[in-house]
Amino acid sequence: MNSIQIFGPFCTGTNLITKILKQNINEPLNIHWEGHTHIWKHTIRLPYLENCIKKNKNTLFICMFRPLYEWIASIRKKQYDLKWDKNIKHQCILRNIKWKTIIHLYNNYYSNYKHLIENYDNVICVNYYKLLDNARVKTYINKKIAPFPLTIKSNDNINTILQHPAKKHGKSVKNANEALLKKKLINKQLKNTNEKKIMDKIVNTSIIQYFTKQ
Repeated sequence: MNSIQIFGPFCTGTNLITKILKQNINEPLNIHWEGHTHIWKHTIRLPYLENCIKKNKNTLFICMFRPLYEWIASIRKKQYDLKWDKNIKHQCILRNIKWKTIIHLYNNYYSNYKHLIENYDNVICVNYYKLLDNARVKTYINKKIAPFPLTIKSNDNINTILQHPAKKHGKSVKNANEALLKKKLINKQLKNTNEKKIMDKIVNTSIIQYFTKQ
């Protein structure tokens, strides 16, 4: 591997994983400081994603996963290029492409990533919330990148990164602990609500199950 490209919807930890790898990976690799090494990291069109992978066989592609409930909560804070009124029953638009709901957009992103992971050996998934565990993050990442073979340094610098916002733009959390606390709060607030029932009805559960195991 001579480079790393990050893929992921907005608000899925793409800046965090990029910062961790860029500052801690032992091997000399090309990594754009925000993860856009070859193409825009939030690209959703499958043909563009596959074309990039086929053209860059010596690149490790990392697809970032974040569970639906927490992802929608973050998107509500900051929509970036998305055009959406924050109502989960309403359509959203990303770069002139329309989806029936924000959940359909989520399904599309992760259906694409599942296809890529299953069909290309240099594509892997990283779970955003597993990056927030100070004690286990180094082991988790090293296990993910070991087959390529790549390694990262000691935990000290990673822990420092986790104590600060991963990005300066948007409405980032202050640190990893705040992100984990918000995760608990989001799930508590959604429990037994109609909104959660709607999300559960529309989301592709097989996708959730697939990426949760990654």
